[in-house]
Amino acid sequence: MKQHSGQRQTLEQMRAKAAWLRVNQIKDESKYRQNKGQDKDKGSLEKEYRSRVRSLNAMIQINGLGSTLGFLKAKSNQNEVKEGKEPNAPYLFLEHLTKWMIERNFIRISSALDEDTSEETDDTENLIHYTDDAKDATKKAPEMSFEG
Repeated sequence: MKQHSGQRQTLEQMRAKAAWLRVNQIKDESKYRQNKGQDKDKGSLEKEYRSRVRSLNAMIQINGLGSTLGFLKAKSNQNEVKEGKEPNAPYLFLEHLTKWMIERNFIRISSALDEDTSEETDDTENLIHYTDDAKDATKKAPEMSFEG
């Protein structure tokens, strides 16, 4: 039992380390934007990021994971980032969550998203493929009939 507890603690420590690195990244980015004069409200990137992080758990419990991630994507300035503008807090938060999931092998990115490809691809090619375990779980789900 102690071995299992040690493994769990290690995973929690890894999460904490990744979160700490991301928070420091946001702090550095916020200071950089303030120095450039882009951040008129001092620390607004930090404040918005903090707000999104703190509300994530409740949003997932109330709305579900898919809707919460969809909300973050809708709030992100994805199109503006493609045009060279600085990313906003929801964009960075969604990016951090995605990177963590990829690092832990919960999801993998199709080859269309590899950084080595220089061709522009449409959104239909930029699909995230779930691991084989997730595919197997959906295959085992019972079929439901809604007749009557």
